[in-house]
Amino acid sequence: FNKRMEIILFSIIMFSLQSLPQLGKQIQERAAFQRERAAGLYSALEYFLAISVTDTPLHLIITVLFSVIIYATVGLTGSLSFYMLSMYVVLLFAYSAAHLLILLSSDAISALSACMALIAYSFLLNGQVVNRADMSDNLMWLYNTSFIYNAYEMMTVSEMESDEMVEAYGPVDSPLSYLTAYDFAPQDKWICFRTIAVATVVVRGLIFLVLHYKYVEMR
Repeated sequence: FNKRMEIILFSIIMFSLQSLPQLGKQIQERAAFQRERAAGLYSALEYFLAISVTDTPLHLIITVLFSVIIYATVGLTGSLSFYMLSMYVVLLFAYSAAHLLILLSSDAISALSACMALIAYSFLLNGQVVNRADMSDNLMWLYNTSFIYNAYEMMTVSEMESDEMVEAYGPVDSPLSYLTAYDFAPQDKWICFRTIAVATVVVRGLIFLVLHYKYVEMR
């Protein structure tokens, strides 16, 4: 059971890092967008919609291939469709957050530092590094701001809802030692999913606003 949870956490972190190799390329695309928009070739909305549509097939292919390989080789027993959906929303959030930080940064080094800081913050609050029992009650809300923690909870609960896990351990809230330690609850699965989805929508909206209002070059 613990090995499955480690694989789930590894999958989340790996997908969180997928956007980092694209930072240099996106810095160049940012400069090209500013010049071409100033030349009247397209608007910020048209550019935003274009990159959103063109990135979707790549994200889907990465998610499906990775999910099928991991699911089959590791022996996960939770819902494959929910695993794919969870990994896709994690990947989309990671790419969106990285894109926003690139637009707000002056260069690739600054953008990389900001992205790594975001991932490190979320990783520290994944429930394993900083134990919830050691956290002050007034700061418990910080866990809800960690996309890694939210993803870890919803995917762990999904894994435990499978028929094989229920048969092996009993009710869905077992093994109690694991769920209690991380304060995971079956009813929070879709709450965590909605949290990441809403955060992704908000970040995508901020990307458009930054493109529209910040990157305007006078002709």
